[in-house]
Parts: sequence; C-alpha cells; structure tokens
Amino acid sequence: MIFAIVFSSREDQNQKISTVPTLSSKTGECSCDLCSTHWIGFGNSSYHLFSQARTWVESHAACAELNSHLLKIDTKGELEILSVLEAKGWIGLQISESWLWEDGTTVNENLFEFLKMDDESCAYIEGNYVYTANCLSGKSYICELTI
Repeated sequence: MIFAIVFSSREDQNQKISTVPTLSSKTGECSCDLCSTHWIGFGNSSYHLFSQARTWVESHAACAELNSHLLKIDTKGELEILSVLEAKGWIGLQISESWLWEDGTTVNENLFEFLKMDDESCAYIEGNYVYTANCLSGKSYICELTI
C-alpha cells in the first residue's frame, strides 16, 4: 500500500512524496525494517532520517544493515524534498584525494552549496547546504534505498 502526501514547494506545487512499505510476495507481510520504520519515497528512492547521533562509519554500517546506503544527492528535486523534510545528517560523501560518493562517483558541486572546512573528510547535509565535518563526530544520518 502506498500513501502519498502532497506538499507545496517553490519549484513544483504538484511534487509528491510517499511512504512505501515493502511486502513479501510469499507471505504478504512487511519485510525487515521497512514497514516498522519511517521510510519516505521520492522518485526511485526511499529515505530514512535517523536522529540517533553516530559517527560517519557507524552511520554507513547502520545503513548497510538495512540494505541501503548513506544519502547520495543526484538531483535538485532530491535536494528540494530533503529541504522540505528538514533533513539533516551524515551523507555518503567522503574525501580521499577528492570528494567522492560511497559508490566512487564524483560530486556535482552545482547541485548544492558545499561549505568545506580544512582537514574535515566527511560531509553532512542541513537545509540546502552540505558541510564538512570530522568523521568521528556524532551526527544524525540519512539512509537511502534505491527502488
């Protein structure tokens, strides 16, 4: 069953978000934690905003346990929905030689305002901004499940 919630935004008055529970085809019951937690669907992804403070590595592991990954921002629409939801927390962006998403792709800095601090190697989102922070600091986090 899919529930849609219509909201208004500056760019698109008809944008929709939905919560998408996953049902087992064999038993008709909810699978793993997708029904017991609050996943929000948008486009081809579902998101879960966790308020528990964890390090970046702990957040990454927690998302992996749910067969998901830390948030990867791909579009302006995705950033807009996250802003409407007042999402904040660790995202799947880290620096080695350059800023890369967990899947190894480079970041498109035209999508969002990226406020970098020296010697900080992980990133988190708050509003329309992405900030860098010490990976060992405790922050909320956002898991993304690609549908």
